[in-house]
Amino acid sequence: MVVLVGSINAGVVQAIKYAQSLRPDRLIALSIVGSSAESEELIAEWNKRFPGVDLEAPVDDYRNLTDKVLEEVERLDGMQPDDIVTVVIPEFVTSLRSQWLHNQSALAIKARLLFRPNTVVTSIPIVIPDGAEV
Repeated sequence: MVVLVGSINAGVVQAIKYAQSLRPDRLIALSIVGSSAESEELIAEWNKRFPGVDLEAPVDDYRNLTDKVLEEVERLDGMQPDDIVTVVIPEFVTSLRSQWLHNQSALAIKARLLFRPNTVVTSIPIVIPDGAEV
């Protein structure tokens, strides 16, 4: 099972709790970062907050999230090709008028993963009240 992580926030906490509740054989958090310094910083903070969950933070200079996430899911799936890969995506839910501003990366990733065999995509909605910062 893979939980996508943009940053450590309330949405990611909920997604990790959900993923852990399913008791997967293996739980990995995945964050695509722009530099090795960013990777090291995120991993250090992650290990303090979630000591039982491994975080993989590969560097992609261009932060092409969709392609890099798919590449990492393929790699992880290759480790156990007979298993179903579940990808958990925390998504912010805001008012309709601002919804189009958020979750564009999540939508693109979901669209690509939906056509991948042996893959389940789960969205964890995080409701953001009007006026609150995401």
